[in-house]
Amino acid sequence: MYLSGLPLFWHPSPLGAIGFAFKEACLWEVTLRPWQACPSPASSPPQENQHFTRALDAYFAGNLAALSAFKTVPQRGTAFQREVWLALARLGQNQHTTYAHMAASIGRPKAVRAVGSAVGKNPLFLVLPCHRVLGTDGSLRGFACGLDIKRWLLAHEARFSAHSTLA
Repeated sequence: MYLSGLPLFWHPSPLGAIGFAFKEACLWEVTLRPWQACPSPASSPPQENQHFTRALDAYFAGNLAALSAFKTVPQRGTAFQREVWLALARLGQNQHTTYAHMAASIGRPKAVRAVGSAVGKNPLFLVLPCHRVLGTDGSLRGFACGLDIKRWLLAHEARFSAHSTLA
Protein backbone atom coordinates (compact mmCIF):
# COMPACT_ATOMS: atom_id res chain seq x y z
CA MET A 1 0.00 0.00 0.00
CA TYR A 2 2.72 2.49 -0.96
CA LEU A 3 1.02 5.39 -2.62
CA SER A 4 3.91 7.70 -3.28
CA GLY A 5 6.70 5.41 -4.46
CA LEU A 6 8.99 7.12 -1.92
CA PRO A 7 11.11 4.96 0.37
CA LEU A 8 9.31 4.47 3.66
CA PHE A 9 10.73 4.61 7.15
CA TRP A 10 9.13 2.02 9.42
CA HIS A 11 8.17 2.44 13.03
CA PRO A 12 6.58 -0.14 15.34
CA SER A 13 3.20 0.58 16.88
CA PRO A 14 0.49 -1.32 18.75
CA LEU A 15 -1.28 -1.69 15.38
CA GLY A 16 1.68 -3.04 13.46
CA ALA A 17 4.34 -1.45 11.29
CA ILE A 18 3.70 2.19 10.37
CA GLY A 19 5.53 3.35 7.28
CA PHE A 20 5.98 7.01 6.48
CA ALA A 21 7.75 9.25 4.01
CA PHE A 22 8.53 12.94 3.85
CA LYS A 23 8.90 14.88 0.62
CA GLU A 24 10.37 18.36 0.64
CA ALA A 25 10.02 18.55 4.44
CA CYS A 26 6.29 17.66 4.31
CA LEU A 27 4.76 14.44 5.51
CA TRP A 28 3.77 12.77 2.25
CA GLU A 29 2.57 9.31 3.14
CA VAL A 30 1.63 7.27 6.19
CA THR A 31 0.67 3.65 5.77
CA LEU A 32 0.18 0.60 7.93
CA ARG A 33 1.00 -3.09 7.76
CA PRO A 34 -1.64 -4.24 10.25
CA TRP A 35 -0.47 -6.46 13.07
CA GLN A 36 2.93 -7.01 11.40
CA ALA A 37 6.42 -6.25 12.62
CA CYS A 38 8.48 -3.67 10.77
CA PRO A 39 9.65 -5.16 7.45
CA SER A 40 13.24 -4.28 8.23
CA PRO A 41 14.92 -3.70 11.56
CA ALA A 42 13.44 -0.58 13.09
CA SER A 43 16.06 2.06 12.61
CA SER A 44 16.05 5.70 13.41
CA PRO A 45 14.94 7.80 10.49
CA PRO A 46 17.03 10.83 9.55
CA GLN A 47 17.05 13.49 12.24
CA GLU A 48 14.46 15.61 10.43
CA ASN A 49 11.93 12.74 10.61
CA GLN A 50 12.46 11.74 14.22
CA HIS A 51 9.89 14.27 15.42
CA PHE A 52 7.21 12.24 13.61
CA THR A 53 8.18 8.98 15.34
CA ARG A 54 8.06 10.80 18.68
CA ALA A 55 4.59 12.12 17.78
CA LEU A 56 3.44 8.59 16.87
CA ASP A 57 4.69 7.26 20.20
CA ALA A 58 2.97 10.11 22.05
CA TYR A 59 -0.32 9.46 20.19
CA PHE A 60 -0.25 5.79 21.13
CA ALA A 61 0.59 6.74 24.72
CA GLY A 62 -2.61 8.81 24.86
CA ASN A 63 -1.66 12.29 23.65
CA LEU A 64 -4.27 12.44 20.88
CA ALA A 65 -3.15 15.92 19.79
CA ALA A 66 0.43 14.77 19.13
CA LEU A 67 -0.13 14.29 15.39
CA SER A 68 -1.87 17.66 14.86
CA ALA A 69 1.31 19.37 13.69
CA PHE A 70 1.43 17.02 10.70
CA LYS A 71 -2.11 17.70 9.41
CA THR A 72 -1.28 18.91 5.94
CA VAL A 73 -3.05 17.97 2.74
CA PRO A 74 -0.61 16.51 0.22
CA GLN A 75 -0.67 18.28 -3.10
CA ARG A 76 -1.51 15.20 -5.10
CA GLY A 77 -4.72 13.41 -5.94
CA THR A 78 -7.67 15.06 -7.59
CA ALA A 79 -9.07 18.40 -6.54
CA PHE A 80 -12.07 16.56 -5.08
CA GLN A 81 -9.84 14.19 -3.07
CA ARG A 82 -7.87 17.11 -1.66
CA GLU A 83 -11.13 18.81 -0.70
CA VAL A 84 -12.21 15.70 1.22
CA TRP A 85 -8.77 15.31 2.81
CA LEU A 86 -8.93 18.95 3.93
CA ALA A 87 -12.29 18.20 5.57
CA LEU A 88 -10.60 15.28 7.37
CA ALA A 89 -7.82 17.62 8.52
CA ARG A 90 -10.42 19.91 10.08
CA LEU A 91 -11.79 17.16 12.34
CA GLY A 92 -10.86 17.85 15.93
CA GLN A 93 -9.29 15.17 18.07
CA ASN A 94 -12.61 14.34 19.77
CA GLN A 95 -14.82 14.58 16.68
CA HIS A 96 -16.48 11.93 14.57
CA THR A 97 -18.44 12.56 11.41
CA THR A 98 -20.37 10.66 8.78
CA TYR A 99 -19.75 10.30 5.07
CA ALA A 100 -23.05 12.12 4.42
CA HIS A 101 -22.10 15.00 6.71
CA MET A 102 -18.69 15.29 5.05
CA ALA A 103 -20.33 15.41 1.62
CA ALA A 104 -22.68 18.15 2.82
CA SER A 105 -19.85 20.06 4.50
CA ILE A 106 -17.96 20.37 1.22
CA GLY A 107 -21.11 21.48 -0.60
CA ARG A 108 -21.74 18.16 -2.37
CA PRO A 109 -24.50 16.45 -0.41
CA LYS A 110 -25.17 13.85 -3.12
CA ALA A 111 -21.52 12.80 -3.38
CA VAL A 112 -21.53 10.45 -0.38
CA ARG A 113 -20.01 7.51 -2.28
CA ALA A 114 -17.38 9.73 -3.90
CA VAL A 115 -16.50 11.07 -0.44
CA GLY A 116 -16.15 7.48 0.77
CA SER A 117 -13.83 6.71 -2.11
CA ALA A 118 -11.68 9.78 -1.42
CA VAL A 119 -11.55 8.95 2.30
CA GLY A 120 -10.36 5.47 1.33
CA LYS A 121 -7.49 6.98 -0.67
CA ASN A 122 -6.30 9.15 2.20
CA PRO A 123 -2.47 9.13 1.95
CA LEU A 124 -1.94 10.11 5.59
CA PHE A 125 -3.45 7.25 7.56
CA LEU A 126 -3.92 8.22 11.21
CA VAL A 127 -2.86 11.86 10.70
CA LEU A 128 -5.87 12.78 8.57
CA PRO A 129 -8.30 10.87 10.80
CA CYS A 130 -10.30 8.86 8.27
CA HIS A 131 -11.04 6.31 11.00
CA ARG A 132 -13.39 8.90 12.57
CA VAL A 133 -15.78 8.80 9.60
CA LEU A 134 -18.78 6.57 10.27
CA GLY A 135 -21.93 5.45 8.52
CA THR A 136 -25.03 7.62 8.87
CA ASP A 137 -26.35 5.23 11.51
CA GLY A 138 -23.08 5.45 13.46
CA SER A 139 -21.89 2.05 12.27
CA LEU A 140 -18.37 1.25 11.14
CA ARG A 141 -18.06 1.32 7.38
CA GLY A 142 -15.13 0.48 5.13
CA PHE A 143 -11.60 1.28 6.16
CA ALA A 144 -8.50 0.73 4.04
CA CYS A 145 -6.62 -0.83 6.98
CA GLY A 146 -9.53 -3.04 8.02
CA LEU A 147 -12.43 -2.59 10.39
CA ASP A 148 -10.50 -4.18 13.26
CA ILE A 149 -7.95 -1.35 13.01
CA LYS A 150 -10.71 1.27 12.81
CA ARG A 151 -12.39 -0.26 15.88
CA TRP A 152 -9.05 -0.27 17.76
CA LEU A 153 -8.34 3.38 16.91
CA LEU A 154 -11.79 4.56 17.97
CA ALA A 155 -11.53 2.64 21.25
CA HIS A 156 -8.02 4.01 21.84
CA GLU A 157 -9.17 7.58 21.29
CA ALA A 158 -12.26 7.07 23.45
CA ARG A 159 -10.03 5.93 26.33
CA PHE A 160 -7.99 9.12 26.19
CA SER A 161 -10.58 11.76 25.37
CA ALA A 162 -12.99 13.32 27.79
CA HIS A 163 -15.83 12.93 25.31
CA SER A 164 -16.42 12.55 21.60
CA THR A 165 -18.60 14.78 19.50
CA LEU A 166 -20.22 14.26 16.13
CA ALA A 167 -19.11 16.92 13.63
